[in-house]
Amino acid sequence: MIQTKYNSEYQAIIDATRLSGLSDDKNFLSVYESSNAQIFPYQIMAARFTLRSDYLKGCILCDEASLGKTYEALLVVCQKWFEGNENILIILPANLLTQWFRKLEKDFPTVPYVFGNNTKTIPDETGLVITSYDNAIRYAERIKERDWDIVVFDEADVLSKSENKSVQILKEMAGHAFKLLLTPTPITKSIMDIYWLIWFIDESVFPDSDWFYKRYFRRPDNYHELTNWVSQFCFRTLKCQTTDYVNFTRRIPITINYQLSKEEKDLYKLVSAYIISDDKVAKGLDLEFCPVIVNYDLPYDSIKIEQRICRCHRQGQNSDVLVINMLSRENFADVRI
Repeated sequence: MIQTKYNSEYQAIIDATRLSGLSDDKNFLSVYESSNAQIFPYQIMAARFTLRSDYLKGCILCDEASLGKTYEALLVVCQKWFEGNENILIILPANLLTQWFRKLEKDFPTVPYVFGNNTKTIPDETGLVITSYDNAIRYAERIKERDWDIVVFDEADVLSKSENKSVQILKEMAGHAFKLLLTPTPITKSIMDIYWLIWFIDESVFPDSDWFYKRYFRRPDNYHELTNWVSQFCFRTLKCQTTDYVNFTRRIPITINYQLSKEEKDLYKLVSAYIISDDKVAKGLDLEFCPVIVNYDLPYDSIKIEQRICRCHRQGQNSDVLVINMLSRENFADVRI
């Protein structure tokens, strides 16, 4: 039997109910019907928010980790594609390229894509152009020759570092294109993070960074005003708001205190003067087939810990997720935690 999303009469009724909310306009009907993806109402809401006006210069989709921002972005770009906008660029961390290719091939097979690899020529073939941040920066001059309709930036929290030359190159490269930023953490260390993300989209929104800092940094009396500004650009859904649609398994944390062996002590002494870690897997990758996480080294930043856990504790995870945190009182970083 050929598997379709309508094999179950019950599933057909559920989908019909979801689609009834789209009957007043044409948005996303063709995208939804031509895809194999399971799309949730909050994802449709995020896509609608993104495309609610032709006069917007961009927006930030910042759902809590593991809620499927990739699918929200694909709803948007595929809708644009069906409307005839063929100049669409998607920029990702290199380790997420294969994951995006897989989702496009499996869930959006009617929309073609091409990989802009490490050549100096932007692909001429028809399709969404997907490339890495490194390639986009390296060949920015060639990329900005095309008049892009929309540019998507995944893991876009890196764009909050405005002093970074690479961020400036990416902003100039995108030109007047609609900029769609995806990140679960629009604010990581400072309220200025959200300022620079909005500045990346439209630098005319706020007077300047000094004004923003003085008006909103540790000024709760002005937070309502700030919320009104930010809500024009940001759409965020929390896990607790999706319980009617997504069944998350349990998260079971276990903390284990252990003694460093002689070899571990020697290694700790050697690397104590450096910050050595590999958290590439902690952002963006979908590892829902893994039910166990071992945090051998715990970062002081709780946001990073949550990002690690959400790689496995996410949509599609069928098992309870066991989170094992290894702590050593002989490790100064662990002692702080």
